[in-house]
Amino acid sequence: MSRRLRVLVSILLVFLVLIAAQSALVQASHGAALGRSTRHSMRVLTWITPQRVAVAVPATSFPVSIYPYSDRAANGVTQPGCPAPAGLSSSKATLTRDAAARQIDALSVSKYSALSATDTTMWPNVILHQVGAIGTVSPSRLIVQREAVSGMSVTKKCGSFITSATWVVEACPSLKGTAGTSSCAKDPALVGDYYFVKRGGHWLISFVYG
Repeated sequence: MSRRLRVLVSILLVFLVLIAAQSALVQASHGAALGRSTRHSMRVLTWITPQRVAVAVPATSFPVSIYPYSDRAANGVTQPGCPAPAGLSSSKATLTRDAAARQIDALSVSKYSALSATDTTMWPNVILHQVGAIGTVSPSRLIVQREAVSGMSVTKKCGSFITSATWVVEACPSLKGTAGTSSCAKDPALVGDYYFVKRGGHWLISFVYG
């Protein structure tokens, strides 16, 4: 074998080794990516509103049992729709002022905490920064009552079951010379209304008004 031929053969062998190594690296990278995808699978919820809204969340942290698609929005068309009735507590659930305050406060912490504290009916508003978060709220300034006896009818379109499962929390403004909930009567225009449902043991804000 001539020297020139031996050089060509050597170059070809090196080239084949490099190709094999690159192929092994690509397969290993793909396997690692697949492993990460499996361990951290995501749920992607999409709504078609005046602008398209897509929310991607970790499936383990936001399970379908607690965060299902909002009713009448399952096809990604209607927003905000109504809370899905599956898993809702209606008769025995009692919302306390402390629990309500924690969830309202979560709206102002981060987008992730706001998603955790809300029903999927609210998620498009969270993503679009249209949530009426007021910062830290004092439980003493909250009025908590069932929507069915509150005189309000925001969930009337959702049916009697959703209405019976919904609680309304009025957040009274902090005004000079007022204490507790007295400011709600003094300036009703500044009152924030938060609607809550309970699913899978978790209180979730399903609607915000004000």
